Amino acid sequence: MVRITEFIDVNCYISLIMSRRFAVLIALIAFATSPAIVLAQDAVTPGASRTPAGATGTTNASTLPAARKPVLQTPSSPATNPAGEPQSTASEPPQIIVNPPAPVVQPWTWREQVAWGADIVLAVLGYAGIMLFLRFLKRIERNTESGATTAQAALDTAQAALEQTRALIQLERPWIVIRVEPSLTKENSFRVMATNRGRAPGKIVGLLDRVQLAVDETNLPATPEYEGAKSPARPEPIILLPSESVAIKTFSRDDVRSVCKTPEEFEKVELWEKNIFVYGRVTYRDMVSPTEEPAHTSDWCYWYIHGDKKSALTIAGTPEYNKHT
Repeated sequence: MVRITEFIDVNCYISLIMSRRFAVLIALIAFATSPAIVLAQDAVTPGASRTPAGATGTTNASTLPAARKPVLQTPSSPATNPAGEPQSTASEPPQIIVNPPAPVVQPWTWREQVAWGADIVLAVLGYAGIMLFLRFLKRIERNTESGATTAQAALDTAQAALEQTRALIQLERPWIVIRVEPSLTKENSFRVMATNRGRAPGKIVGLLDRVQLAVDETNLPATPEYEGAKSPARPEPIILLPSESVAIKTFSRDDVRSVCKTPEEFEKVELWEKNIFVYGRVTYRDMVSPTEEPAHTSDWCYWYIHGDKKSALTIAGTPEYNKHT
């Protein structure tokens, strides 16, 4: 950057010198070709002697050339006044008109010729330097634009790589889904199972579930409500490997009476005037994801069908009760 500044200062100094020398040269040329000088030279008769440059005093009219002799104006007749009387016969002094001598143009000395040639060379070098400097600036501008384009392309490539990495992480992350299976040890008893269907281990960090009575699933709240729900007490988080399952909730025919607070509600359940809905939420994390990232959730909802002798547990609820993040 310092070299560029010095180069600009040198060019400015050269341009200043050139402009001053060219101004002097143009003034000399204009003075040498002035029309007044040409006319003065034409007025002098060839072969006539010129007055020496250092001559002073009164000029003798007899020594002037014929073309430059003074013209004496004398009255041809005595002047008369308006009354007809002659005026004074005293003659007026003669008027002498002398043309100025032509200026002498001094020939160029060798120093002036050398200075003139140096001015021409400096002008050419200054012009060449300015053009090179402009070309250098254009090259810098092209390089800057090329660098900006390359940086933008690199940024787009990095963004695409980041999106691809996120897609790969989503593909390789754990996905916990909920399903129901009958109990093998107890009749009319069911287990809600959480199964890891992803490609990486998952860690369950939160469990919520609730049982609610309603006429049908349309009478449930628009979004799941877990106010008053208690999470099962567990000593440590549950870690599920790929394809591994764990029971998170059990419900059997014997639990119906505990859900119904009064005999009237139990009778309505047996007559199918009211139905039992069991819903909940599983919160889990990746094993490698940082703790500041939000956890994943899996919501589930099932309808308990209470028969005379047999019971069933089937999926129910709106999408808000059965979603995954």
